[in-house]
Amino acid sequence: NAQIHGIYTKLLYRHLIGDVENESSNAKVNAAIVGRLKSLQTVLKNIIQSSIDLNYKMRSLYLEKSERLHYIFTLRALTSLFRHMCVSLTPECSKKQILLLWHHECDWLYGQRMIDTVDVERYQLAYKTVIKMNFTDQHELALLNRQVYYSNLKETESGIVMAGLNTAHSSHYASNIFVDGYEPTDDIIQIRNLIQIAVNEYNKENQRISIPLYESTVMLISRLCHTTQCVAGNCCIVADGGISPFILQLVASLMQYSLVQFKASQFMYSKDAFFQQLKTRLISSYYKAGIRGEKVMLCLTEEEMDQKEFLAYITEFLISEEVMHLFTIEEETTILNSIRTQVVQSGLVYTRETAWEFFVKNIRENTRIVIVLNENAKKFQNLGLENPSLFNNMELIWIQHWSLKQLVDNALYHFKDIKWLDSSTRENLAHLLASMHNSIRENDTTASAHLNNLTYTKFVEKFKDLLINKYNEIEHSHKNVCRLLENIQKQHSTAKKLLVQLQQENMVLEERINSTNKMLQQIGQDMTMTEQQLKVHNMQTKKTVQLKRILPEYQSAHERNVYKTVAIVANTKKLIQNINMNSLQELRSIQKPDSKMEDILAAVIMILKSPTADVTWQKGAKRQMANLDRFLEELQSFDEREISENTIKLLEDLIKKIDSNDSKDESNRAGLHLEALRTLNQWIKGVLRYHILMIKHVKPLHKKVEEIEKEVKEADQKLTTLNRKSEALNARLKDLAQNFEEATVDKEEQEEKVIKMKNQLQTASELNMILAKEFDRNMQIYESLQERIFCLPGASALASGFLIYLGPYQFQFRRLMLTSVWVKCLSDRGLPLVIDSLNLIKGRIVRWQMESLSHLLPFSAEVSIPGE
Repeated sequence: NAQIHGIYTKLLYRHLIGDVENESSNAKVNAAIVGRLKSLQTVLKNIIQSSIDLNYKMRSLYLEKSERLHYIFTLRALTSLFRHMCVSLTPECSKKQILLLWHHECDWLYGQRMIDTVDVERYQLAYKTVIKMNFTDQHELALLNRQVYYSNLKETESGIVMAGLNTAHSSHYASNIFVDGYEPTDDIIQIRNLIQIAVNEYNKENQRISIPLYESTVMLISRLCHTTQCVAGNCCIVADGGISPFILQLVASLMQYSLVQFKASQFMYSKDAFFQQLKTRLISSYYKAGIRGEKVMLCLTEEEMDQKEFLAYITEFLISEEVMHLFTIEEETTILNSIRTQVVQSGLVYTRETAWEFFVKNIRENTRIVIVLNENAKKFQNLGLENPSLFNNMELIWIQHWSLKQLVDNALYHFKDIKWLDSSTRENLAHLLASMHNSIRENDTTASAHLNNLTYTKFVEKFKDLLINKYNEIEHSHKNVCRLLENIQKQHSTAKKLLVQLQQENMVLEERINSTNKMLQQIGQDMTMTEQQLKVHNMQTKKTVQLKRILPEYQSAHERNVYKTVAIVANTKKLIQNINMNSLQELRSIQKPDSKMEDILAAVIMILKSPTADVTWQKGAKRQMANLDRFLEELQSFDEREISENTIKLLEDLIKKIDSNDSKDESNRAGLHLEALRTLNQWIKGVLRYHILMIKHVKPLHKKVEEIEKEVKEADQKLTTLNRKSEALNARLKDLAQNFEEATVDKEEQEEKVIKMKNQLQTASELNMILAKEFDRNMQIYESLQERIFCLPGASALASGFLIYLGPYQFQFRRLMLTSVWVKCLSDRGLPLVIDSLNLIKGRIVRWQMESLSHLLPFSAEVSIPGE
């Protein structure tokens, strides 16, 4: 143990601290790294001692049996552990980085090889015991128990994700140190995103691949990229739980290696031809790596491992790095000639032996061999017993069947995109699929190779596809049902609106009928008024014509009488003009007139003044004639005065009296004054005739003419008014007739509209009766949405399990799984198993359901339309 401890101490010190054994450089080293040495040497010693102790414990911890054939924990395993640490750590690393990486490498070297959870727990107990023995610092113990993720994937400036060697600068070394950038991280999402970017870039130029990026898958890809960076980067992947064939393609792409897969099947060729095919591909790969300097990753599967001669070539290369027996002398000469220039350029002296060593060195540096045993562990056990030296010279990566937690987590990885599932439902379904996978493994007595992690991934993906497709179908049918229900509701609303509109239209029709009747009545009334107005107009026209006919007669009579009065006035005034002034003077001078004189002058005074004036001779006559000129003027202006009919009667009586007296005394009188009396008497008679004619003829005729003219004017005005009224009535009758015609047309149109709406309403009523049943059926489907979604996972899980798992089995085993084991899994998770369909008449019908799960459903299998 002391020698082993010294060897590994020197190895780690040389890499992380410096060459402390070389005395010539000891002073220089101590001066530069004395502080670092003190802080790290204790940790490195404890790590080395813990590694030796843990390796020793693991060698004796487990009983030897065929399943634990790979529990080979020799010094080669320790060497591999420290090589991995040296590849990842730089001289500038911290104590924390060293402790975390050592814990991580121990997990991959020991923990990941365990075949079951019991062995894993025993390893973890041994690990904790060892670190407690060698470490006392609590902070260091916390780091040694902390689980972190490691990855050497980096995204370049051009957006390409790569995993490769990085150059680390050290202040203690003149030259640079190459590390693979395998660094710890707590963010697995970042690593997953980088891998997804790499997958997308790979798919742009190559055949499309798809890798579910589970946590275990992400860590496996990172580990493979790290393992191939080591000096002996060859590894054997024992995928007892199965591994995706796309993982190695992606790893080779990340490492900038060209992946060589021997895809020729032995069923297509004879045994010798198949061997020659494999040998040819191997030689071609060595050409690429040794001559062209291309990085090549050889992927060997179970089919190639069955060829023992081919396997001998691989084993010999891994152990002794010998490849000469693959080539003939001619091929060897061709190879040496091809690399002559490269040998000289590298500074070597060209010889046949030197050139061949250069060729083999290129093959060793540029070639990585990866063996993938993807069937079961027994294959590895047989190969391990037959070829122990082969597997002792390779890194072993053991991929076990996923634990229950991993199965659940990986299923949840697929369910994260299903937005309509809540977190509790997703977890419940993940546990369901995990229990179904474990149950078929437990009940399978044939140990079928297809019951592995890959099959579980296909099972989950198929379940997800079925679930999403069925959900989309339900959602699509639900949307169709919603649209149909909405259309039915619209039809129902349309019928209601049509009924309301029909009532309104009936009211409009009734109003239009009433309006038409009122208009007809108004037309009748207006026609009656027009007839009456026409009669009045005709009567007024006759009256106007009659008045206009008699008006000229009255005007002619009036003119004749006026002419007579004018003649009388002229004659009467002429009498006064011709009167003898002397006779007037003599008449005035008479002191005692006779009765005739008094009567004549009394008549004159009555005419000139009034009947009530003083008509005596002394006071009346003499005063009247006191001024003869004025007296004559007054006599001349008799026509300017009006006398009443009473005065005329008095004057007539006086004239009769005068005339009677005149006949008696005519012969006895003489004198000049008599001439004046006769003239005055004639004047009185002329005035009397004038006034009688004026009163009895001229004035009445004048008044009558004015009245007739006024009546004619009024009649014309009335006739004009009647004409206007007649025209207005005629225009109104015309408008009423036109309006009545329009109202009649509107009424008929409204009647047609009402009849049409009645027909539509009748059709809508019949359609509603038809749609009522359709509404009930679709409403039942609508209300069963949650139940249909609730029943989806059970049927989808059994259908997916049947498609993925049960194909290779016999009827009895299929029946056992479908009717008992998996049904119990559904019952344990509280999920029903129902097969239903949508019927065009009855709605949702449950075709079949598992009787043992009927208690999980709120309805019976015989009920075609469930409640909510």
